[in-house]
Amino acid sequence: MTIDAFERVALLMKYKNADYFEAKGMKLDKLKFIPGKFYVALYKNVPKSDLEFLFPNVKISMTLKDRIMFIVPAVGAAIPIILKVLPQLLLIIGVILLWLPNVDPPQSGLLQASEEDAENLTRLLLTIVSTLVVLGGFAFKQYSTYQNKQLKFQKSVSDTLFSGILRVIPVSLVH
Repeated sequence: MTIDAFERVALLMKYKNADYFEAKGMKLDKLKFIPGKFYVALYKNVPKSDLEFLFPNVKISMTLKDRIMFIVPAVGAAIPIILKVLPQLLLIIGVILLWLPNVDPPQSGLLQASEEDAENLTRLLLTIVSTLVVLGGFAFKQYSTYQNKQLKFQKSVSDTLFSGILRVIPVSLVH
């Protein structure tokens, strides 16, 4: 496969002054550059299709194919979990619907409960908590998988582009 690439690329950048970054609420000591300075970045063997990645304000995102490759397995994993949790959700909804019409007004002793009511409420709360833990665990797993894929994508772009970097030099221009 042949790829059009630039043998050498020079990028001249001038960052805005410190006032701009302070107005945006950024801490100057956390920036990886000196505001108001010119920088020259020299690269070699940059693929033509990756040229825009050299600019400092580019946001890298996944392609539609990468997103589909993430969503399809997530949906495939979600179906068994939903089928497993569905009976618990139906039980919770059923108990709540049965309980709501039987609620006495607050002045007639709503806070008083028998031992059997407390035991039933404990079981209901345990079911709700276990359902939330399962769904939360699944959501966290999917989120961390997405973050890992995004990191791998960004790493591959960085490896491609910055393996050919020659140097980045801060430059002071005199008028």
